[in-house]
Amino acid sequence: YILLIWPLLIIFYKFPYFLPRNMKLNKEILKYLSLLGNLGFIVMSNILVSIFLYKVYERFFGFNSLIFIIFILFGIISAFYNIYKLIMK
Repeated sequence: YILLIWPLLIIFYKFPYFLPRNMKLNKEILKYLSLLGNLGFIVMSNILVSIFLYKVYERFFGFNSLIFIIFILFGIISAFYNIYKLIMK
């Protein structure tokens, strides 16, 4: 997400006529765009950590698809919890 947002910021900063007339590129817009990039990173990193933890579990105890689903659900739940904490900050 971060790689997709930065080119847009540069385009909007260099060529402000792409923005609507009543919208200026100010700190608030940049804040929300960076928040959007952070949200994607948080979701992706939490799910990847849960997959990594499952791979460690799988190495010691063997394959179990139910445990894999549980680990993925924990990753998703922790991602949404971290997003909630970030938004409410």
